[in-house]
Amino acid sequence: MPQLQQTPAVMARVCQQSELRMQLAALDTATSVEDMDIPGFRLHPLKGKDKGRWLIRVNGNWRMTFEFQDGNAYILDYEDYH
Repeated sequence: MPQLQQTPAVMARVCQQSELRMQLAALDTATSVEDMDIPGFRLHPLKGKDKGRWLIRVNGNWRMTFEFQDGNAYILDYEDYH
C-alpha cells in the first residue's frame, strides 16, 4: 500500500481535519449559539443575505457557517470563505 507523503500541504489538511472535528463536536453539544463563543472560533453573525447565519473560523480561509434554532444547528456549510 503506498504511503502518503507528509508534505506541508498534507500536514495542513491533517491539522485542519483535527480543528474541524473539534468544532463539529462542540456544535453537536451546543444548546445555544452562545455555546459556540469559544476562544479561537471567532464566532460572529453574518449580515446581508446571510442574516440569521453564524460563522466560525476553522483555519486559513476555511469557515464553518450554520443556522442555530431551537437548540440545534442547521444548514451547516464548510467553505473557503475568501
